[in-house]
Amino acid sequence: MSSADQLVLLLQCCMQLTSLDLCIEAFTDINFPSVTLDSLETLRLTIDRQGLGIYLAISEKWSLPSLRNVILTEKKLQPVDLETAQREKFFAKFGPALKYLNMRPLAIPMYLVPTFAIDVQKLLVLCPTLEHLAISPMCVRGWPMTLSHPTLKWVDVWDSGDPRNTLFEQDSEYFPARLPSLQRLRRLDGRTAGLPPHTDWPSVLPPWMQLADTEQEYHYSGIIVRQTPTLLYRVDVTDIDWNDAVDAAGTEYDSSEDSSYVPPEDSDDSFDSDEERQEIDYDTGLLFSNEGA
Repeated sequence: MSSADQLVLLLQCCMQLTSLDLCIEAFTDINFPSVTLDSLETLRLTIDRQGLGIYLAISEKWSLPSLRNVILTEKKLQPVDLETAQREKFFAKFGPALKYLNMRPLAIPMYLVPTFAIDVQKLLVLCPTLEHLAISPMCVRGWPMTLSHPTLKWVDVWDSGDPRNTLFEQDSEYFPARLPSLQRLRRLDGRTAGLPPHTDWPSVLPPWMQLADTEQEYHYSGIIVRQTPTLLYRVDVTDIDWNDAVDAAGTEYDSSEDSSYVPPEDSDDSFDSDEERQEIDYDTGLLFSNEGA
């Protein structure tokens, strides 16, 4: 029995899942089993090396009528045309219903690997009702001029460099005209020693959260995180003077004070910084990895 068969058998025992986290090291199953998960709202895929065939397999074999949130982490060196087609077929099937997309590709070590940008705009066209996008500029071909979308309200940008630079401010000038529904633009701490990738930070601390003051600090999963209207970053590291970054952040685009800004009805404005917020309800969530299978 293949690891895919084992996964589907497990899923068939958990038909009320609302969140599924799959770690795919390699994918070679030609006959991928079918499954229907009527309640699944959030799918997170961490794909390593030769695992991108999972895009095509899921799009052809799985029925996920309630899917609204997708978090993608691709660990690979260089893209090829086949990978692009597989990814696009996945978005062609599930993109029309998506509200949240987080794409944060990883290449290790980052400084040795050329940028592997993809045509993200083509994916956005397949997600016509998307509202929240978290994206790394290194995975966007033609960043930032190529991005446009009619319904995006919140854009989180993974910043892998020194947040005190002015490149982000220059990039942000393109967004208001090309993203007419934009209400907030944030920078996320994407440094190696920044926000750990195992947590989906844009959904744990979403951009529409109401802050008690101009910033708020949280103790979460053993680290200290600070949130401002335009930044989300880790503060228990010392290689960057984040006070300078906060001072510089005032020039970034932020229309949250606009009268049109209305937080989602399901947002949790009562988030307590003294309590760790759980990303997944473990009565309805599942983490599966085929590593070593």
